[in-house]
Amino acid sequence: MSTVKISQLPALPSIAANTSNTLFLGVDIPTGVTGKFTATTLANQLYSNNSLIVGNSQILLPNTIGQFVSSGNSYVQMNMVNTNDNGTFDIVVTANTGNDSTYFFDAGLANKNYQAGLAFNNIGNAVNPLDGYVYVQGNTGTTPGGNLIIGTTTQNTSLKFIVGGGSSANIVAKMTSNSLVLNTQSYITFADGTKQSTAAAPNAYSQAAFALANTSVQNTANILLPGNVTFNGANTFFNSNIVTYGTMTTTGNVVTTGNLTATGPVIFNGNFTNNGNTINNGNTINNGNLTTTGNVSSVGTLTANGTSTFNGNTVFNGYVTVANNLTVDSTFTINVASQLLTMNGIIIIQSSTFSANSSGIRIDGSNNGIAQQTTASGTMLQVVGLDGGYATRVLLDNYSNGVTTAYPLIAGRAARGNSSVPAPVQTNDILMRIGGQGYGNTYTLLGGAAITSIALENYTDATKGSQINFETTPVGTNTRYTTVSVNTSVVTVNTNLNVANTIIPINGIINTVRSNSTSTLTINFTTDAIVQANLSAAFTVAPANFVAGKTIDVWLRNTSSGPGSTHTITHGVSALNSTVGATTFTLAGTQSAWLKYMCLDGTLANTFVAITYQ
Repeated sequence: MSTVKISQLPALPSIAANTSNTLFLGVDIPTGVTGKFTATTLANQLYSNNSLIVGNSQILLPNTIGQFVSSGNSYVQMNMVNTNDNGTFDIVVTANTGNDSTYFFDAGLANKNYQAGLAFNNIGNAVNPLDGYVYVQGNTGTTPGGNLIIGTTTQNTSLKFIVGGGSSANIVAKMTSNSLVLNTQSYITFADGTKQSTAAAPNAYSQAAFALANTSVQNTANILLPGNVTFNGANTFFNSNIVTYGTMTTTGNVVTTGNLTATGPVIFNGNFTNNGNTINNGNTINNGNLTTTGNVSSVGTLTANGTSTFNGNTVFNGYVTVANNLTVDSTFTINVASQLLTMNGIIIIQSSTFSANSSGIRIDGSNNGIAQQTTASGTMLQVVGLDGGYATRVLLDNYSNGVTTAYPLIAGRAARGNSSVPAPVQTNDILMRIGGQGYGNTYTLLGGAAITSIALENYTDATKGSQINFETTPVGTNTRYTTVSVNTSVVTVNTNLNVANTIIPINGIINTVRSNSTSTLTINFTTDAIVQANLSAAFTVAPANFVAGKTIDVWLRNTSSGPGSTHTITHGVSALNSTVGATTFTLAGTQSAWLKYMCLDGTLANTFVAITYQ
């Protein structure tokens, strides 16, 4: 067996690319085993339990897994290059819960042929070829993490931003613990192209303006703005009175404690809250929400594109256009010649505390704008017509296009309980009333006429019986009575009924008076009720067209006088059915007789007559 010393083996100038094909000889001291191992095994195990140290030095800091040390006259560096023109080189630090797409820090550089948006990173097309980048990738949703913190942690230090070079002149901004300082050649550019390189006003001027805007704390001095004024601050607070004569434009929110009087146009691009009185003599445009606590008087056109809330009395002498909701808690008045209110949103007028002699809403067409007091609490709407003899009309126009369920409608909805928790209607509750009342010496609820709908039972969704009452007031009184009641079972008439000039009394009998002057009187049970006849000779009454239950009154007058003036009257029914016990009786001259006929069953045999005479 030949023996070769290790020192006699040929030297290897390099290790093969596949390090698993390179063998080493070694002795594992703990186990006492002599054996072979590959270069791959050596690489995998070399720093499993040791820190990586590059350079001649000892580990200086705790928990160090790698240390790179060198000595260079100018600088030392670690250089990493991705040799693929399309790729990037990235230094990635991953959290213990991270992966290739979440929770990692990435600092890298794109190569010359890098295609934005196609690379394997999370910043899309924000990076161009040969750009460097630093970013943090978190996770989606509401989970924590993903923030990037850049700064200093030592007092009296600053964070500097350089652009375009590495000299001090290229420091465009410096951030300290309490300020952001722009370099002299730097400026801020807004989205509309506007540039700001210095303060809007000198500090002394700004402080003076602030003190002036808050003068009401010490005194009652007003703010006078004779020219145009623009407030671009985030919020503007006026604690004293303001008078403007030029155009006033605000970008941020405006809150005023004193009165605001604007003679020129006013444009509020933010929310406007006025706790004092407001007088706008020019046009006003509110692009934000408008809230007023005091009274408002607007002479020009008011355009409100946000929500408008008026808590004081409001008078508009110009046109009013509201593109959103309008809420009024007090009196709302529009004094426009053509009386135009344009409303594209919802109008809510909330008022539950107005007095019993006023109305929640009044539409007034009178010349003097004075309305008579209402007669009872709960008048929600009062309409005052035009002076000069015009009808006060309320029109409900409907264009159905042939749809049978589309029509003009006036409806009343009644319930017990309240608006939050309605309760069913009960028997005799009024469902709706339409009434008419006239002025005597005052307006009262007495007298007049009404049509009243009432419930005839306790209501459910399946049981809703009803009745309509027609109520009128007798002449010489001021008390209404139910004249006619109508329901599905019966029509009740509580007064005389006039049908085609025929009076039907309450008992339903037709009292038509007919006169006769011939020697024979035919009475018709179908049409007659009262018949009067004069006679000067023998006279006959002939009943006809018998109707069961019908009565006829006949009044006879003997107009003869002197000798031979007594005449015989034949009454037309049997002697048994007459009170005189005969078919005839005699009537002296210048005397009258009352004959009352009654038909029992619609036949002559059961027709009776009662005769009264002297």
